[in-house]
Amino acid sequence: MLPQSAFAALTINKPKRVQNSLTVCVIVSTKIRLKVAQPGRRVGRRDENVQGNGARILRSKTLILALPLLFLAGCYNPDQGPVAQQPRYPARAQGVDVATDAGHVAHHIKNNGLDFVARYYRKPDSRWPTLSANEARVLSAMGLNVVAVWESYSQHRDYFTYGRGYWDAVSAYRQAKAVGQPPGSAIYFAVDFDARGQDLYPIDQYFRGITAGLAASNGGRSEYKVGVYGSGAVCDSLKRTGLAQYAWLSNSTAWAGSRSFADWNIRSPRRLRRVPARRNVIRPRRRVIAPARAAMTRRRRRHDLRSQQCLRPHPARRAALSQSL
Repeated sequence: MLPQSAFAALTINKPKRVQNSLTVCVIVSTKIRLKVAQPGRRVGRRDENVQGNGARILRSKTLILALPLLFLAGCYNPDQGPVAQQPRYPARAQGVDVATDAGHVAHHIKNNGLDFVARYYRKPDSRWPTLSANEARVLSAMGLNVVAVWESYSQHRDYFTYGRGYWDAVSAYRQAKAVGQPPGSAIYFAVDFDARGQDLYPIDQYFRGITAGLAASNGGRSEYKVGVYGSGAVCDSLKRTGLAQYAWLSNSTAWAGSRSFADWNIRSPRRLRRVPARRNVIRPRRRVIAPARAAMTRRRRRHDLRSQQCLRPHPARRAALSQSL
């Protein structure tokens, strides 16, 4: 999946004006060489042995004429000291969400040029595997970020109550601590149906329960941010009320508000062919969680993370682990 100056080394470059003047100097010296080196008739490869000495003399004259220009160009704008530049981020990052252990296909994910994997926290009785510490270690070793998602009976309208939100948050918190998810990163909670109108109120109560559950799990103050996966209407409602800081927009464009919602952090557009998962795109905005003592992860031109939803275990925890953003 990534801040700003905390995890990225500042680059030191010369002022831009010096670089421009050096470029002009090279162009001028090239023109001089062409004028001096044209003796009236073209010197081809066959004539190089005959006029080898003359060619060397012409090149020497070119170098002698070019050196003063290079010297003047270098002195025209004296170096005013190093300029610290903030790291530049590409437009977006791409990743997948996987229902099973992604460690088994981590190399396929990486070879597809992806940056993050979304994996799930679930109820203990779920038939689907949850994100494990070992899986997080494998993904982190491959240079992949991890997005954490809680998913339970999220496709049923009547599931969403304050009490269920509270206990889902408590369970998600425990699993996050078990895999070493860093504080300040986000856990997404899924709303996997087309919620409209009156459906939004119980979802609101569910996320109020999540807020309370995360806070209670950490002595009164939540250690993790809250994200929501769902339709545009759901994402918009929860971000407006402040119950979710991050939004993962479902790829079901027919769901309410999904076509018009633009304030997403992750979007699910289409499927990958060779990986059993959905491709997702992260639109970067804020800092991304990375190992505390590591520099910014290498990114391709199309990759960039903008939010805090990605996690990678701290280097000190990797030995103990047997989790983008």
